[in-house]
Amino acid sequence: MGVEYTLLVTSYVRKFEGFTDTLLDSFPVNEVGDAVGSGFPKIALDLDENVLLVATTGSYPNFVMKFFRLSGFSTTVLDSFETSIETNTSAHGLTFDGSDLIMGGDTVSDTREVWKFDGFSSTIVDSFDWSSVSSYALKGLTWDGNLVGLSDKLYKLSGFSATVLDSADASTSYCGLSNDRELYYYISHDSSIATWKRPFSGGAVASISERGSGVEVEPRLPSAWIYVYHGATPTGERVSKVRFKAADDSEIDLTNPVKIPQSGSHYSFWKHIALVAIKAPENFINNVKFYVESPIDWPGCVLRCGLVDNYAQATGVQGVTGDEASTYHPDHPTMDDVNNYTSSNPLSIPGSIGNTTGKVTDGYLLLQLEVTPSAQPGITPEGNLIIEYDEA
Repeated sequence: MGVEYTLLVTSYVRKFEGFTDTLLDSFPVNEVGDAVGSGFPKIALDLDENVLLVATTGSYPNFVMKFFRLSGFSTTVLDSFETSIETNTSAHGLTFDGSDLIMGGDTVSDTREVWKFDGFSSTIVDSFDWSSVSSYALKGLTWDGNLVGLSDKLYKLSGFSATVLDSADASTSYCGLSNDRELYYYISHDSSIATWKRPFSGGAVASISERGSGVEVEPRLPSAWIYVYHGATPTGERVSKVRFKAADDSEIDLTNPVKIPQSGSHYSFWKHIALVAIKAPENFINNVKFYVESPIDWPGCVLRCGLVDNYAQATGVQGVTGDEASTYHPDHPTMDDVNNYTSSNPLSIPGSIGNTTGKVTDGYLLLQLEVTPSAQPGITPEGNLIIEYDEA
């Protein structure tokens, strides 16, 4: 059947089969809870939980953004919220990075903003001005490990930021964007065409005669995922993000930050990272490598990594500092600056797995943040850490 994709055709959400115009299912947006559905609604996916996310707006002059989490492809509402953001139009882009909802739009003061919400909630945790990326309006957003925005061009940004890593030509008639990490999907609301492309590496793959205000695809799921372990008897949790703090848990919260020392160094509690096969590969997974996508530049801080054979619960003074890993972890690993490892010089992590599920690596990648007196208060920017593997 191929990849299924979902179009939001102004007032209807429609699901199609693969790269065809074969309609599998549809429902009207106004049947979703108390959705008002004016303007051009947007859609996003949280595929890990089989959840479809829909953003709608009110009517002039009350452009209130409403968000809904739906149970799969249905009108059943699992959760919803309204934002406190005052916009002068509908959302210009909606995506989900695996943890947080991201939306772009114009404010009533005519600034172009991109906002990150705390999970699926009205709490805004970060934002940036889209005008610092392009002088043209934002048309769509998608997440492929970095935020990608559609405007006069397709812009690949560094994580959630206005820093442009790459760009590619794109039609200004498009107003929806999605990806499955190989292909990018566009939809137009005025020229009746949906297109699948490899914009950073090639041309068009397929097109169909459909139009709408948003597009999403069910991406090709990876066979393996990153797990973080904590606790006396280790609990492994599947994550897309890691928060470094002075506590032995994997919660992405703002509690127990690492204190900035008056002298010397403070440390986060160390984190054990492992690659876990969540579905059996056809043959094997091996050749696991770790590196940073771009340098981690946090003033006064050094993110360190090492390899350990065994799990040992992180120790330290909660809310102040963890114990330094090379001294206190029973394996006494050498902890190097993660910036030493790049795509051309990765850190090899021993381990492999055959046609089964479970932990791929023999031991663990150990991560720990070192904080010195020159560090600045507040939350450091996100950094992209890559674990790469071969699969056959």
